[in-house]
Amino acid sequence: MRSRVNIKGHPVHTMLLVVPAGAFMLVLAFDLLYLLGAGDMWWEATVPLLIGALAGGMLASIPGAIDLYTSIRSDRALNIAIAHGVTAFVLLAVGAINLTIRIDAAAGEANWAVWWSVVGFAVLVITGALGGHMVYRHGVAISAESDEEQPVEHREGADKKKRKPPRHSADELGSPI
Repeated sequence: MRSRVNIKGHPVHTMLLVVPAGAFMLVLAFDLLYLLGAGDMWWEATVPLLIGALAGGMLASIPGAIDLYTSIRSDRALNIAIAHGVTAFVLLAVGAINLTIRIDAAAGEANWAVWWSVVGFAVLVITGALGGHMVYRHGVAISAESDEEQPVEHREGADKKKRKPPRHSADELGSPI
């Protein structure tokens, strides 16, 4: 099931989600550095990171929603895609709460914001796992140009037999022995 929003076969949703996902992870890393006494600079750097994560997440949701409505054919994949979308929305909400706390709080009042960073990271892991499950198990956003590019479950004859790797002799592999 190829993504409808793609650039030369590469899904745009996947391209766009990397930056906000990295920003959410960096917020937690910077919080931990701040808590370990590395200085207020790390606390202050989280505000622009959260702004970037929220803007990037909202931008990535556009091609994600288009793919949800146009590319997913099976009921199982659709259920997982909806769960992925809902958890991604929850992640944006958690990030917005985290940003609001940080804007209103000084560096010394970091406890609640750090907890929201931990919650955000946990939600990021869940939504990422759901997105990965759609790609690797259901073939969502995978082009059908060749049989080898499809997940094992979607290849012809995958349910009939397991494929074994080809056997090569030592001579074919160029072994010095």
